[in-house]
Amino acid sequence: MVGHLTIPKKKFQELDEAIKLDYMSRISALDEIKVQMIQLIDKDTAAFNKIIAAFRMPKDTSTEKQARNKAINEGTIEATEVPLQGAKLALKALELAEPTLKYANKTALSDFGVGVHLILAGLHGCVLNVKTNMHNYHDKELSNKYYDEVKSIEEKAKKIASSLLKVVNQEFA
Repeated sequence: MVGHLTIPKKKFQELDEAIKLDYMSRISALDEIKVQMIQLIDKDTAAFNKIIAAFRMPKDTSTEKQARNKAINEGTIEATEVPLQGAKLALKALELAEPTLKYANKTALSDFGVGVHLILAGLHGCVLNVKTNMHNYHDKELSNKYYDEVKSIEEKAKKIASSLLKVVNQEFA
């Protein structure tokens, strides 16, 4: 929103052409991330439904148990990959937004800050879903790989968000 409010402003239009092109490219990429995140909502629901269906599979014979366990494992991995993608996209959104703050419409800085908080909240939700799906997962090496990856994503995101929010809040001091 802030990007779209900034672009038509006279102050923005007076910037160097390379700055304007980079800014608009970033806003376009952020719009695409928004579309991808909405698509991930449906993928997350579908992945969850696969796990539920797997848990409902019969388990009377060894063949049924084996098929059920395989379906549960595959569903769990898919249900973990989807929020991992979401966390990665959220981090990418923060990385894309970071340099735009310098040129953002000053009357919309509070909205920029709210956007940072929303991205961070979504990222935290994705991280929690990854952790939930990998909690007590039988393959500890794989679950640790996912835990380490989301920890790294979360740390990077917190650092960027903190920096951005500091600048936003300084404007109101």
